[in-house]
Amino acid sequence: MKIINVVSLFLISIISITTWANSDNEPISLKKIAPKNTLSDLNSAPFGFRWGDDLDEVKSKLAEPYEIINDPKRCPFVVVKANNLDETIKNTGEYELLIMPKYNRFTFNGLLAISYKSQPANVKDYHNLLGKITNSLKRNYGVLKQARSMNGMERYYSFEGDNFVISLTGEQYKDSFYIDLEYAFIGYEYNQDTELGYSVAMEECKKQRSQH
Repeated sequence: MKIINVVSLFLISIISITTWANSDNEPISLKKIAPKNTLSDLNSAPFGFRWGDDLDEVKSKLAEPYEIINDPKRCPFVVVKANNLDETIKNTGEYELLIMPKYNRFTFNGLLAISYKSQPANVKDYHNLLGKITNSLKRNYGVLKQARSMNGMERYYSFEGDNFVISLTGEQYKDSFYIDLEYAFIGYEYNQDTELGYSVAMEECKKQRSQH
């Protein structure tokens, strides 16, 4: 099974970047609280996005058709599904962009993770697609860390930048093949009252969406 998924990446991200707002309890967006690096941090997101992009900014950068999911089951996030973000692997899987909307007294909002999932039809397609993805990651980020698989049927790669992490998993079970690629922003070292802030956002999200 894969080492890490987008939910786990989110928990890493939210522990790293979340804090309560200032003494007046005003919400602070990611773009306003960066204490050390600014534009270069936010621009490290893949596919032309910036970490912290809101929903409208994400939509403006999507040329292909997309689907927006904001039902209560996906609280506290808005999920944007798209098929084509990378021309190298176009029409081979599905992307999900994870966006945290603005919530009362919750400091982080915007794009925080991107995941790609694919189920190749056969072993040839599986190895070709996995090779294209790893080669693209190496060109863009350099050397990838590779974890040893216990049974030889799973492949794990990872990369950790200053403010984001990447996880790539390839799995083969008999005639079934799976590829999972995930990016998550972890750039800000704020962690006060993280769990409480997340709980407040969850409750506010469920309340808002159950009314529609």
